Amino acid sequence: MKDISLSIIIPVYNGELLITRCLDSIYSQAIANNLFEVVCINDCSTDNTVYVIDNYKRQKQLENLKVINHSHNTRQGGARNTGVRNAVNDYIIFMDHDDELAQNSLGTILHFLIESSCNLDIISIDYVSVGKGEIRRICNSSNSLHIMDGKSYIKTQQIPWVPWMYIYRREFLLNNNLLFEENVRFEDVDFIIKCTLKAQWIVHVPLVFYTYYSEASCSQTSNVGNDKVKIIDMLKTSERIRTIYENEPDPGAAQVVLDQHSFGFLSNIKRYMWRLRTREIYKVVKEFQPSSDCRSPILRFYRSYPIGFASILVVLKPLLYVVGSLKRLMRF
Repeated sequence: MKDISLSIIIPVYNGELLITRCLDSIYSQAIANNLFEVVCINDCSTDNTVYVIDNYKRQKQLENLKVINHSHNTRQGGARNTGVRNAVNDYIIFMDHDDELAQNSLGTILHFLIESSCNLDIISIDYVSVGKGEIRRICNSSNSLHIMDGKSYIKTQQIPWVPWMYIYRREFLLNNNLLFEENVRFEDVDFIIKCTLKAQWIVHVPLVFYTYYSEASCSQTSNVGNDKVKIIDMLKTSERIRTIYENEPDPGAAQVVLDQHSFGFLSNIKRYMWRLRTREIYKVVKEFQPSSDCRSPILRFYRSYPIGFASILVVLKPLLYVVGSLKRLMRF
């Protein structure tokens, strides 16, 4: 029987109000503390985050809980990279400080890894989403339960674009230099694509492993609105995905990556880009271009006639604001 241990990596920025709930969900699991470690990366918090974690560790006398303090803020990607470099166990689990592990999930996944016939590179799992008013919804990926290589997986299975829906073999990440982009928002999608394409053994386990609190996250990075910096960071993500596509030799896998690149651009245009000021729209459209291989007629027009495309967005802005206002009114 294999000896397997887990490293749980938690980036924390101003998490004093919610980090205790997260840690409680970990330390209430029915497994021995020597089978896992918790690595909290304090990304230059300005509140009492470090005190709360240190106090938690002291009160519960936890040798397997450690805090690493950043000297400057590198956002979630940089904090996760610090965790990967400092982790010592076999498999890595990423958590957000405002979420929880599902009850008894750690022992179940550990048993699965011990009993597995091969050194799995990536394991995908299911989760519970908790929304407004504590409404809980189980989110399943109806994927095959067969072990397959990453290129086959990306071509045939659902690929959620959040890192906490996967468990990663640490040596697999380090040997392939699979790290997050730092100092940006929206670093998840390209990281997961790169990991999936490199994986030799990947499998989905139909286990509700994680509890995601959507209300806790809605006011943070995912709330883009008309924030120019966030919109540009989303476009930078699409640029990084295009680079992955251009360097992927497998035609089928490359097409999936290209489709994700196109989806990212179209989503940004539909939801956010038109919210920018007129001058900013022209500047962004000239600076960020979709791939020439995109099959979308909208993106082909965008690439061929960027100034014309920007002009159309500027003309449509008032109409899109009205549509958005009507949608908000209909929710009430």
